[in-house]
Amino acid sequence: LTLRGMGGLGKTTLAAMAVSSTDLRYVFDHILWLNLGNCFLRGESRNNLTLDMYLDCLRQICHQIGISGEKFNQDNIILHPGDNCSMAAAKTVQAIEKYKADMSNM
Repeated sequence: LTLRGMGGLGKTTLAAMAVSSTDLRYVFDHILWLNLGNCFLRGESRNNLTLDMYLDCLRQICHQIGISGEKFNQDNIILHPGDNCSMAAAKTVQAIEKYKADMSNM
């Protein structure tokens, strides 16, 4: 569930009410809380979430469910001097897909 909007609308209150619902807790094994407020630029139509921020979120999730998040680092991305922006982006997306698979297997 993602809640987005300007400050003061009650997003945090709504989220807190949702996660305190016993019906919701019955359906899900884990309920995690991440604040990505600093990961988005004001007035932008797209996010500016970087790989570092994404990995930090994965490590926060691991911490909340009590498992090690050490494997989530940039060691899986090896950039070479000749790699252009497209190649670097493709390698980053491949790494993110691997991280998602790793996370789903934990």
